[in-house]
Amino acid sequence: MPAVLPAVGNLNFDHAANWADTPARTQTIAAKKAQEMTGSRISNLVSTSVTLGSGRYSSPLIIASTGAIEPLAAGATALYAPATLGSVAVANHGTIVGGAGAYGIPQGGAGGIGVDLAASALVHNSGLIEGGLGGASGDFGTAGVGGVGIMLEAGGALTNRGTISGGTGGGGGSSGFDTGGAGGDGAIIADGGAVRNSGLISGGFGGGGGRAIYAGNGGIGVDFTSGGTLTNSGTITGGAGGYGIPFTGGIGGAGLDFAAAGTLLNGGTILGGAGGASFDQGARGGGAGVDFQGGGTIINGGVIGGGDGGEGYAAAGQGGDGVEAGGGGTLTNRGSISGGAGGFAKGGMASGPGGTGGDGVTSAAVFSITNQGAIAGGAGGAAGSNTGADVAGPGGTGIALAAGGTLVNTGVVSGGLGGYGGGLTSGGAGGTGVDFGAAGLLTNKGTIMAGAGGASGGGRGFALSGGAGGAGVIFSNGILHNSGTIAAGAGGACGKYYPGGNGGAGVILSGGTLTSSGTIAGGAGGIGGGGNGAAGDAVQFGAVAATLIINPGAVFDGNVAANSSVNDVLTLAGTGSGTLTGIGTQFSGFTTITENAHAGWTLTGANMIGSATAFEDSGLLSVAGTLTDAGTASVLGQGTLQASGAGAVLLGGVALAGGTLGGEAAGTLVVGGSLAGAPSDTVTVASGAAITGFGTVTGAAIVDNGTILAQDGQLTLRASVSGSGTVMIGNGATLAAAGALSVATINFGNDALLIAREAVTGTLSGFAAGDVIDLRTIQANALNFANGTLTLSNHGVVVDSLAFAGSYTSGSFTLSADGHGGTDISFVDGASALRDFAPHGIDQAWREDAGVQPGAGCVALLHEHDPGLLLPGLLTGWHGMLAA
Repeated sequence: MPAVLPAVGNLNFDHAANWADTPARTQTIAAKKAQEMTGSRISNLVSTSVTLGSGRYSSPLIIASTGAIEPLAAGATALYAPATLGSVAVANHGTIVGGAGAYGIPQGGAGGIGVDLAASALVHNSGLIEGGLGGASGDFGTAGVGGVGIMLEAGGALTNRGTISGGTGGGGGSSGFDTGGAGGDGAIIADGGAVRNSGLISGGFGGGGGRAIYAGNGGIGVDFTSGGTLTNSGTITGGAGGYGIPFTGGIGGAGLDFAAAGTLLNGGTILGGAGGASFDQGARGGGAGVDFQGGGTIINGGVIGGGDGGEGYAAAGQGGDGVEAGGGGTLTNRGSISGGAGGFAKGGMASGPGGTGGDGVTSAAVFSITNQGAIAGGAGGAAGSNTGADVAGPGGTGIALAAGGTLVNTGVVSGGLGGYGGGLTSGGAGGTGVDFGAAGLLTNKGTIMAGAGGASGGGRGFALSGGAGGAGVIFSNGILHNSGTIAAGAGGACGKYYPGGNGGAGVILSGGTLTSSGTIAGGAGGIGGGGNGAAGDAVQFGAVAATLIINPGAVFDGNVAANSSVNDVLTLAGTGSGTLTGIGTQFSGFTTITENAHAGWTLTGANMIGSATAFEDSGLLSVAGTLTDAGTASVLGQGTLQASGAGAVLLGGVALAGGTLGGEAAGTLVVGGSLAGAPSDTVTVASGAAITGFGTVTGAAIVDNGTILAQDGQLTLRASVSGSGTVMIGNGATLAAAGALSVATINFGNDALLIAREAVTGTLSGFAAGDVIDLRTIQANALNFANGTLTLSNHGVVVDSLAFAGSYTSGSFTLSADGHGGTDISFVDGASALRDFAPHGIDQAWREDAGVQPGAGCVALLHEHDPGLLLPGLLTGWHGMLAA
């Protein structure tokens, strides 16, 4: 029963029987054509070539199930239609076989073509169409190629539910300098023709020969020379390469080849031919399942596979790629695509490595892939045990995009297993899952896994090891989103004397951005008698700066090793709650570590950040374990950095830019110094350390033995502050203290504002014009300054006192309501005192442009109309100060 083609995109393939060509349909089509022109029919054996439009054969031609065209002439084409006919139709239910090529010295004759239509053609086949066998050659010659099964030289349409195959190439001679003939292609389609296949189409086998230097290559299954469309629910295979005795085997033919942009809709099976084996020297590689040289569209719901590499006593053949997209294009896969296995290197007279597994999908141009099925690299070939200088073949890559592109994976992509190393050879390396050689976009919601390294027998006397595990993803300068699983391959085991192979890295990232909420795992080291291999990193950073963004739910099995010589960035992101541990150990080498706004992360265990690493927090970062930052931590925007529960945070310094330090959770937070002896639920600033900027510092208490500097905005201290340190208010900045401010010194810059809700017991210095002290809970209407203390009273009752360093008098200060039920204290000079506090007459004189000059015991007002007028005694009771 033909396979059922799945729905793909906007296409819905019905059961193959609904569109395959049944005998009834063939007869109906033929009958319709017969109404237009006189046709012909062959019901018996015809032993000569048939040419449509010549003699008694006209179009449409029907070959009945009892009919056959099998010319006896060497290399003769069985059925031919000249271009002058314009268009022809053929329905074959019988047998059409091209003539076999003649034996020749030095050249064997080519096999004849089964069907060659130079006119535009409509062909339906439910029988057998086959190219002729290539002719053998004598010594020192080249054998003939096998004939093509069918050629549509002017395009048209081919519908096949029977069998179409190219002829087998001729065998070479026995001189040792002969070449076997290539197998013929199953079908060659020109001019954008179309093929529907529910049967079998295959390329011919390459010819071997007595002692040929090169055995013949296998033929292509279906070869589109200038684009076209193939719809397949049957089987299409390339021909196997010929067997080399004793030299090189032939290359397997591709299952399908598009030389120009084309379209493939596959619900069946398409396979490349196997590479030819070699008795002594090199074997050859398998053919590609699909070779898209000119780009186009592939929609696969069936099976596509590269041919296996040939076996050889020397170097074995490489497995064929599942899909080679040299011209780019798009691939949608809901089926299975795989590279062929590498050939087995048997050892012996001339030892060599095992063959490399073929890639599942490879492209040298920008390519777009959507995978909902399975894509796999082929397994590496095993190696014989002749010499320890050889290794088994590496596994093929699942998807290799040399020029970048796009991959969306919800299925499974896997690298091939490394080949087995035998008793005296090392195991082969596992294949990479996905390899982006240039910038691209990879979105993984499924599984990407590398191949495991091959085992080695570990025979004594050679430096052997198990094969290294492959990398899950190699990615450069693009964007990688992972919400699925990416896993590296494990290292291969080794025998008694030598080490196991190293595990691969989950992701090798060189440039670009990796965002993960899924799982990324390094490979385990292989077990070895001489020691186990090293475990692979979960993420290994390269020479180009890159960014790792971690969302909640992300799991990293293995180290995340950034390159400290470039600016690799670690970002904690997402909108949910995440947990992380091991910064500085499992997560190392980053020059920048950030938490995004709206993110909420908890650090557990031990976490360490070096002084060369910039740490910026814009989210909610709670430390339930320990966090030690030898540098200056920046808390930005709505960010909060807090120690929670039994957690402890030790920071070299803090730069606030709108964020909060301390939070509402219990814990120990120290800036500078050490955690030893530090009180819990307290922010402690050690001597020589500083908190700077604008934002909030909170906790049960704040101990300042260093510096707290408000700058560029308002810094709010939500707890009582004590200690031997300094609180500084920078130019134009505001310090708002919710609790008592009991530090040694409070220093004012220009236009600084101190808002205090409780007692201020530190010494204030630098208080000058433009500075303001807002005592939010104190109402005062009188002041007095003496012996460095400013005493405030309200209706004769002392309500507060402040200590000042510097030269002040009572006239240096003025009081006013703050608009919040408290009192503002401002610094004033003489001019501002007169403007603010002069009795009405003097104030009126001022407004009339009088000048003010200091006098002996009085103030002289020099009025413009009477410069000698003195108004003495009017300054009694002023609290202002005029310059003397």
